[in-house]
Amino acid sequence: MEKSFVTKLRFFMFLTSASSACFGPFLPVYYSSRKLTFAEMGIAFAINSIIGVAIQPLWGYISDKYLNKKKTLLIALIFNMIAVLAFTKAGSFGVILALLIVNGTFMCGIGPITDAYVFDVVDEKEGLSYSSFRFMSSAAWGVTNLILGFFIRAYGIDESFIIYDILAAGALIILFNMKYEGKKALKKVEIHDVKKVLKNGKLILFFLTIFLMNAAFIGGVNYMNELIKFTHGDVAKLGTVWFVTCTFEVASFIIASKLIRKIGMMKVYSISILVYGSKFILDFVFKNADYIIAVQVMEGIAFTLFITSSLEYLNFRTETKIRATAMSIYAAAGGLGAFSASLVGGFLLNMINPSQLYLLFGLLCFISFVGAVMLEPRRVLKEGL
Repeated sequence: MEKSFVTKLRFFMFLTSASSACFGPFLPVYYSSRKLTFAEMGIAFAINSIIGVAIQPLWGYISDKYLNKKKTLLIALIFNMIAVLAFTKAGSFGVILALLIVNGTFMCGIGPITDAYVFDVVDEKEGLSYSSFRFMSSAAWGVTNLILGFFIRAYGIDESFIIYDILAAGALIILFNMKYEGKKALKKVEIHDVKKVLKNGKLILFFLTIFLMNAAFIGGVNYMNELIKFTHGDVAKLGTVWFVTCTFEVASFIIASKLIRKIGMMKVYSISILVYGSKFILDFVFKNADYIIAVQVMEGIAFTLFITSSLEYLNFRTETKIRATAMSIYAAAGGLGAFSASLVGGFLLNMINPSQLYLLFGLLCFISFVGAVMLEPRRVLKEGL
């Protein structure tokens, strides 16, 4: 596999993450600009999440059985770009929900299929690791969020969606010019292969911890704008929050793989959950936006360890022919958690303040930690489970 291809793939991940940073992190600002209530925001966040639950496994199955990872990504990116641009013309709650359904249908396939595509590359080229690609996503996410926070304060939220399409178009061009289509399985995936994944007790417990963690940290992302406002911050500070988070994500990717090799992927997984939970407790304690920004250092470190260890565990536990399907089930479990937290969070904010909501997110992390500890092997660590 040529060095130029590896470089292209890294830039592809950079641009897709940079474009994604123009949409997801600032959706709360967009909802506020359209005068949505807390309850409507919760419904909107929930719709965005439940689409992933319903559609992500289908994307993986279609990719494994009928298309390939490259073709699937091309289709998803093209329709995603069209849908995002339409948000600039939306005004009513009903139209926004409709666009979230259309956009979510295509956007939800991009992340898990990209991860599966990268793992195929890592498997075929010695010396590469997932984290050596994933850090590009974190770098793009952080820098874009920092710039956009000030950009949106100056020019408004709608213009960020236009920037989204410009960056996504760059990613599309790079992907189109990459020759590699993804590893081909010797046998096409069948329904009974998917059932094997769903009958694996350890994987089910693993997916349950993913559900709880996504409920916590996606809920934390969705309602961070409300926490920043509650602690006397503005949209520029919101951008700074994500910049700090991603700066430490990038730094942590340097040590993530080494740490996994040294103490085992499930120990790293458990540690990441514990750090996440502690971070949310501090979000509850602090009442100043600058302190909230400071504790995002913990989230940057925790997220890197979490995503790297969880995906390596899943990659280890599944066969090549069902990798995209397994990645999609993983993403769907996370999406269901995000759906639950987003929907409930919006209604809870009518009864409690944002600070108290983050206390609940911390409690979810500690419950997930118990499940993660149960997944650790009891006999031999060298198996890497």
